[in-house]
Amino acid sequence: MNSLKDIKWYDTVKTKMISLLILTMMAVMVIAGFYSFKYIQKLETGKLTTFANLSADRLSKSLETPMWNIDREHVSELLNTEMAEKVIVGLVVTDEGDKGVFSSKTRGPSGEIIDSASPFADSGNKHIIQVNRSITHDNKNIGSLDVYITDKYLDEELVNFAFAVVIVIAILALAIFLLMNILLNRIVINPLLELADSADAISRGELNQAFDIGSKDEIGYLGESFKKMQISLRIAMNRLSEPSETPAPTAPERKSTFSMQILQDFLQEIRAAGRMPSLTSIFKFASSRKTVPDDLVSVAWKEWNHQQQGQSR
Repeated sequence: MNSLKDIKWYDTVKTKMISLLILTMMAVMVIAGFYSFKYIQKLETGKLTTFANLSADRLSKSLETPMWNIDREHVSELLNTEMAEKVIVGLVVTDEGDKGVFSSKTRGPSGEIIDSASPFADSGNKHIIQVNRSITHDNKNIGSLDVYITDKYLDEELVNFAFAVVIVIAILALAIFLLMNILLNRIVINPLLELADSADAISRGELNQAFDIGSKDEIGYLGESFKKMQISLRIAMNRLSEPSETPAPTAPERKSTFSMQILQDFLQEIRAAGRMPSLTSIFKFASSRKTVPDDLVSVAWKEWNHQQQGQSR
């Protein structure tokens, strides 16, 4: 990797952090939405069952007198009134005397109330809640009532709820992406890129770089570390450029293939590049020529100092 352009967008720190955050938030919301869905489904199903029992209790008491008097018209009117609730899809009144259907109501395809002479046809449907009550007069059983409640409207409401949860998750994911993109650029990415540019310039010999991060967090600490490194490099450069007044202690002789031809080749590369070579490039050159890199480092600093003096004139 030679430059920032070589980094793929999906490999950037910002993409990884935002993706991880969004995935975490979505996972939490999906789990919370699933349990909320199940809780609401159970709660609303319980309410429908309670409503079915209340309707059956109320209607069975209302049917006592007309059933005793065998008043089919009155029974039909009571059933029609009860069918005003759209969740009631069927009412069946059975005569205990002849064991037959006394009156029966059901709903058509468009929701209209239809008279039927047979029991409710959808009694085995899993979406139907069935409640049965006895019709009594003076403690004597004179008939029975079956109430059929559908939960298809509940399913429609739950589907709408799930759809709303999906929309909320999508909106939150988009909002998190935009917000985190702005915050990460401002707090993390831009300061890191500034440090990287300054460090890259120092590697080329440009030591007059500013590390003004200004923050007191980990990135600010990193900037301070770069400042210390910059000062140390300046001191080392000055020491190398100053002539030694006292003879250096005799060091053990090192085996090296250093020659004037290697020196000339290395100086030509420095002058062609027009900048101070990095330590990496110095070590690569030394390795290719099988020489000691310390010699090349000394030559590089002297050449850089010579160029700086020439520019100052």
